Amino acid sequence: MLTCMFCRKKGEILYRNLIDVFCGVKGKWDIAICRQCGIAWRLSSSDGSQRSNFYNEYYTHRLNTEDWAFKLVSGNTNKNMPLGQRIQLALFFNDVGLSVTHSSVNPAMIRILGKSRIAHEIIRGRTCWLGSGNGKLLDIGCGSGQFLALMRHIGWDVTGLEPDTKACECARNRLGLNVFEGTWDAHTFERNTFDAITGIHVIEHVEKPIDFMKQCVKLLRPGGRIVIVTPNLSGIGHRLFRASFRDIDCPRHLYLFSPSSLKAVVECSGGRILRLFTSARHARWTWVDSTHIHCFGCFPKKVGRMTMLCGMVFQICESYLLSLMPLLGDELIAEITKDD
Repeated sequence: MLTCMFCRKKGEILYRNLIDVFCGVKGKWDIAICRQCGIAWRLSSSDGSQRSNFYNEYYTHRLNTEDWAFKLVSGNTNKNMPLGQRIQLALFFNDVGLSVTHSSVNPAMIRILGKSRIAHEIIRGRTCWLGSGNGKLLDIGCGSGQFLALMRHIGWDVTGLEPDTKACECARNRLGLNVFEGTWDAHTFERNTFDAITGIHVIEHVEKPIDFMKQCVKLLRPGGRIVIVTPNLSGIGHRLFRASFRDIDCPRHLYLFSPSSLKAVVECSGGRILRLFTSARHARWTWVDSTHIHCFGCFPKKVGRMTMLCGMVFQICESYLLSLMPLLGDELIAEITKDD
């Protein structure tokens, strides 16, 4: 349908005949946009592709065992880790107020790096801007559970909700997490249960984003925090790469939000925005993946050093551009609460 879910006016076609560049699901999809409300949405495939096939090879099924955070929760941190990982580990421990046992990185360097905008974005983003805590945390669409495992390590009482069977099994069996299999609209959690709720790149996947946010607000305790992370339709990445922007991710992303449209979703749900901002923490992958999609029509399987270097330069430039135009980052984040 070309009808905007907010203003109920007819939208326009933004892109036609997009294909699945990530998993290779057969089909072609169009993207519509409402210029007035700043929201885009995916139209149905012309060949009637089934949504159940969209996630068969999705990245949420897997654990990134080379990630420093996985090594941390697995107890495998040591001085033989690559320097970059030891620096990130030290920055993370400094941010959450814990001591580092296997870093061997100069503390003065960590203090200097910790003040940089780009390091702050990357490290704070690993905890979804929540930091350490001891409350009850629900991660909706938790995937294989790496984020939850990290949050458990720094004190949170964690619970996950995930619709994919393979991802649930991975989170339970390999990480020992408390993860329920199911969708956001089919669970048994009681009202006012959680101190914090996260939806990290989830809201763009759901068919009814306003109802999704209403459910999050319902489950949150008064004074708690919801953190929603989603691609930014108005960000530099989409402005630059257009139909090749990696986070269009047809056919899985049903909606793409701008700051104004995400704010409207929250307000319609009964939540109150504490902070609405953007981040460049994944901007290097925006450059790497989007340039490859533009040139070859698919995600890259291997990344060369020069391409990665260009991606890092792009990330640095975008990160510091946000100090002038703070809503142009490729990732859109809303911190939300509800009153008594």
